[in-house]
Amino acid sequence: MARRFSWVLLGAAGLSGLASLGWAQGVPERRPAPIGEGAACANLVIERSVTKYCVSSVLKQDSVVNRFTYGPENLFDRDDRTAWVEGAPGHGIGEWIIIEFDGLRQVKAIEINNGYNKEQELYLKNSRVKEIKLEFSDRRYRRSTVALKDSGAPQPIALPNEPVLAYWVKLSIESVYPGMKFEDTAISELHVVSEPVRP
Repeated sequence: MARRFSWVLLGAAGLSGLASLGWAQGVPERRPAPIGEGAACANLVIERSVTKYCVSSVLKQDSVVNRFTYGPENLFDRDDRTAWVEGAPGHGIGEWIIIEFDGLRQVKAIEINNGYNKEQELYLKNSRVKEIKLEFSDRRYRRSTVALKDSGAPQPIALPNEPVLAYWVKLSIESVYPGMKFEDTAISELHVVSEPVRP
């Protein structure tokens, strides 16, 4: 199985405060995560920390072609044989993932395994993300669009060149590598390295 980032969950000794980050603007506003009705969510629990993964849609399961489940829990299960697959018409342009933390965090890195990696044939049959838009809870960070490789191997998503403090991260599909058979767009894994911040 491919190497993955581990979740970094430091306690009070991690980041002592905003001053240690050179953050003079004060505590970022806790803007509500834009999770609308109909979103599907799953919780990642590590020790006493809870991180919520929500997605805008999920491909429906059936007994003929889509025989497995394709929900947000597949994004953090560390299993290349599973994937989140969006369930919108077409290639899923505009579909999104929101990762909401249980407190203010410094986001250190984001890593993605693009496509449906259960086997190479399925990877090519389904669509993969070509460009992804990155948005943070604090509006002071500009939204950015990041190009991804057409590869199922772990790859980083570039972050702003400054400390990123956030209560949540939103990633939206901007464009895709079209699948040879299906329009559905898949992501096998999505991991965030973060540290809690004490104001």
